[in-house]
Amino acid sequence: MLPRPLYFPNHSSHLRRRSRNRRSSRRPKPEYERNIFSAFFALASAVLLAIAEAEPKWLHIVSGKCEGRYIGLYKVIAYKHPEELTSYCYTSTIVLLLRLVVALSCVGIVFSMFACLLDLCGTLNRCLKVVKDYSIGNVVTVVMCVATIIIVYMVTRILEEVGEEDSSDPAKVKFEISFCLVVAAGGSSVLATALSLVMHCYLHRMRERTQSDEELSLELMYSMVPADSISDVPPPAYSP
Repeated sequence: MLPRPLYFPNHSSHLRRRSRNRRSSRRPKPEYERNIFSAFFALASAVLLAIAEAEPKWLHIVSGKCEGRYIGLYKVIAYKHPEELTSYCYTSTIVLLLRLVVALSCVGIVFSMFACLLDLCGTLNRCLKVVKDYSIGNVVTVVMCVATIIIVYMVTRILEEVGEEDSSDPAKVKFEISFCLVVAAGGSSVLATALSLVMHCYLHRMRERTQSDEELSLELMYSMVPADSISDVPPPAYSP
């Protein structure tokens, strides 16, 4: 019987695996595109909307039978039935509109915080990247702020129309601090959207430049003379 062949482990394959593992561990991690400035303004918008929703002073009735009273959102949330608010110069239509303002403010806060987290942390997901690059969360917040401003203006018109029944002392309504906070939140969301779009355009141009530089380097590499043809050329004659 023939002896069994000796088995020697292949150290070269083991070394190759080690080198591959080292190379894979040394690979740079993908960079997340962050936008700190846009995240700051998105966070500011969410904070301003939260303060405006908690602040009781939205409208101030300057004159009329309800002179000196403030119209806010806290009573709309606290009382369930609109009839309980008639003594505070709230009508059923005003209660409905102000509850809609509460809902729009909450939606604006949620979308602002979502946009802030995307700009602050970054993402590699394609869908979320599109949402982040085009600042869709901040755009929704701007729409919510504009809708809130329009609805509050409608409330002022209703209060003035109700106050016109007493011709001797017509009602006059003035905007208070919460209305100004909503306007500031909308402006902050506009700034966040602008900064996000500027960042997106800048990164897109940088990618185009790097891509064109890589294509140019490849063209130069392929246009070079191969080394084999250079080695065939005889060296110059030696002259003392």
